[in-house]
Amino acid sequence: MTLGMRILLLFVATIAVSVSFEMSVSAQESIRVKEAVAPVFPVMAIAALKEGRTKVEVVISEDGTVKSIGSIESPEILRRTVDAVAKQWRFNPVRSGLGDRRAFLVFVFTLVPADTVSDKLLPIYRPPYEVEVKGRIPTISKDAQTIEKPRSQNQP
Repeated sequence: MTLGMRILLLFVATIAVSVSFEMSVSAQESIRVKEAVAPVFPVMAIAALKEGRTKVEVVISEDGTVKSIGSIESPEILRRTVDAVAKQWRFNPVRSGLGDRRAFLVFVFTLVPADTVSDKLLPIYRPPYEVEVKGRIPTISKDAQTIEKPRSQNQP
């Protein structure tokens, strides 16, 4: 193979990789979150001490709304909450004719000690499609008949 042919092949390969990279970047950039809704940690899940990572597939219409919910990987006790919240997310619209898009949203439910301060309970959004919510583990009283509410930091 001549030197000129080698240079031409190298040039063509470089362009192909560049185009491929640009296409994958633009495809990923085509789905941008406009409104992310954080779930509320279900009281029943907190009482059952159920936490975990959930994953839901959403089908996004051209106008940016969630058209439908696909597969959900989630503990049963969190499923209804995840489904309801995922439907409320909003994404950037696209030109007509481009069709539906798909994305996977991740919701992480984490239990924290009962004495965790309130500002540590705020939801955390991690781009592109993940939200972590926290719930306090309830403190059970000595007689195990009532659940005590954790004291806030401002109360004596």
